[in-house]
Amino acid sequence: MEHPGFFERAGPYPLVEVAKAAAAELAAGADPNLLIDDVRALSEAGPTSIAFIDNKKYLPQLDTTQAGACLVAPALAARVPTATVALVTKQPYHGFARALLLFYPDAMQPMVASPGAAPIDPSLIATGSR
Repeated sequence: MEHPGFFERAGPYPLVEVAKAAAAELAAGADPNLLIDDVRALSEAGPTSIAFIDNKKYLPQLDTTQAGACLVAPALAARVPTATVALVTKQPYHGFARALLLFYPDAMQPMVASPGAAPIDPSLIATGSR
């Protein structure tokens, strides 16, 4: 979920590496070399993205997702569309967090202005006055 000028995305990674980072098992017959290049929400994911579902209220989004892979609990693995690889884990939300760390490792590092960096333009700082 890259934001321009925010965190740089690492990858792409083979599906087997994403599964390992997310502590998930590849579904039988999955291509372990499928390249995954980002993490996305179910509704935004494309064929090279990984998504997750951890709440049954999002089952309609699972049914229509275009994700290349999806982290799911064992009970939902059979619901994953045929074009999407199921990555089975007991904790899909935690697996998704670990996948985010794989793709955005700098997100866990404190960000500070580097010495000599241009100061922030004061007109860009919200002061609370209108």
